[in-house]
Amino acid sequence: MTIKRARNVEGNYAFDLKSRPHKRVILLPESIDHAHRFIDDEIPIRSGRDHRIQLLPDQALYDKYYRDAANKGIKPLSKTYFVYSLLACLKIHHSKDATICDLCKSFSEVKGLVVRTEEEEKKFTEGSHHQLLWLSQSQYYLDIKSQLQSGKLGKDSLIIVQDFTQVQAQSTFYQSLIICIYGYDEKEKDLERNYHHFMGESASTKNDVWFVVSVWKKMVEDNFFDGIKNIYIFSDGGPKHFKITSCLSFFSSLQEKYPFSISYNFFESYHGHSICDGVAAHAKEFLNRYQRINQIPLKKSKDIVELISHVHNHAGHLAPPSELITDNFPTFNGIRSYYKFTFRDKSIFAFQFSKDLVHSKVYQRNTYNFFPK
Repeated sequence: MTIKRARNVEGNYAFDLKSRPHKRVILLPESIDHAHRFIDDEIPIRSGRDHRIQLLPDQALYDKYYRDAANKGIKPLSKTYFVYSLLACLKIHHSKDATICDLCKSFSEVKGLVVRTEEEEKKFTEGSHHQLLWLSQSQYYLDIKSQLQSGKLGKDSLIIVQDFTQVQAQSTFYQSLIICIYGYDEKEKDLERNYHHFMGESASTKNDVWFVVSVWKKMVEDNFFDGIKNIYIFSDGGPKHFKITSCLSFFSSLQEKYPFSISYNFFESYHGHSICDGVAAHAKEFLNRYQRINQIPLKKSKDIVELISHVHNHAGHLAPPSELITDNFPTFNGIRSYYKFTFRDKSIFAFQFSKDLVHSKVYQRNTYNFFPK
């Protein structure tokens, strides 16, 4: 009888809840936007990985998010929505170790050994240098971002993080170059964020250096950088589109032609603070949700471009056709060893670390036909 009565009480309570009028919780766009930005900053997807590593327990992370929202005068999301809706849709590994990558794992296996074999010593040396680079490059990115956010770099400076991703359409994929632009908002005294998705026009469009060149030329022509004096670029070391002789030659030529200064920086492998991964995940989630709800498959890149532009702070663009430059590019030997490049005339200055003030090597480029008259 006791069990039966308990079940009846539970059933009556559930029925009573359904019969009550209830309010639908309204999620403010600025609250959603702030929560996504907070998650992207606190739990970045490291370049080269498809998952995030959450160092803090859910409650501690929510407490930190709540304080951040309160400090910025933004209405925080509930813990239920934050944890079970936003965090639940991300690929998250809970760990106290933020160094998860193959090189770091190998290093952790040998760093505590008192006596090492020749192979173990090699792992130790490579791992030590890898972690030194990772920490130095990550810290430099955060320092530059902090200076921009505080207004120290001024309104004429930008941080640009770029990376490629693939966006799925009906039965195919399109390449997308994501350009995340950070500026300084004098009115809000905070970072201004804009995320641009440049979609390949066809499924056969390759994510090569000429895609990058065409997109940057379009951004210049569309006045993305009017009034800008300093551009800090960050990306991974993609060997077929970013850290490559032709790409560095292009940015050298770009600075020579236009009145801004470029500092091109690279993250260490598997340890990038690439906001592009979070931006891509946000956009893909929106596209997938749209297709599920409306039962309308996306077939063309122009359809994806139009939809992405409905996401707050996001803009979709059709990338211009890639312009293959037929000039010969003599290889800059050893550029994989450097993590910052600056430019003056036809000289390209290579730095071992982004924090370095003195360059380690100078490359001389040829004159190329990136900007035909």
